[in-house]
Amino acid sequence: MSHTYRSFTAVVVIATLLMLAGGVSTASAFHIPGATYTGTHSGGGTVSFKVSLDGNSIRNFRVEDYETEFCAVEFIEHGAGASVVNNAFSFSSSLLEFAYSGSFPGIQLAQGTFSDTECDTGTLTWTASTTASPAGSAECIAAQGPATEAEAAFAAARAKVELTNGKFMRSIKQ
Repeated sequence: MSHTYRSFTAVVVIATLLMLAGGVSTASAFHIPGATYTGTHSGGGTVSFKVSLDGNSIRNFRVEDYETEFCAVEFIEHGAGASVVNNAFSFSSSLLEFAYSGSFPGIQLAQGTFSDTECDTGTLTWTASTTASPAGSAECIAAQGPATEAEAAFAAARAKVELTNGKFMRSIKQ
């Protein structure tokens, strides 16, 4: 094995480790502006909501089809919205006797709870997803910076190897 090849291999390994340890973000939470999320709840029905176009709030949080011994609900909807802070949201109203909360634990995913005290539901859980692209989310945009920096570091390391011992190598197939 030539000295140049070993040097290149070492640089590739180091650059790869730098990319992994150096902060290429794999954000664990995404809320996607403008996305509609739909899913199911533990009471057997469905849940849906929209993230506002600016990504700052939840609109039209709707729960369908749940019942208790006290009532059967076709749907309940809170149209006004709840603020999204740190990839989480919540709403509670003693007047409406309805509360919900949620978070975004992964790409295109949401989960949370809701309760209807008038119907004595207790706390029901829900999960939802969206098919909207996460490309425009703040987390995705923020992750592009470290990825670009890691790619630049790799290119610089590769260029150093190609000029090792004053010799020029054309290109290395990957």
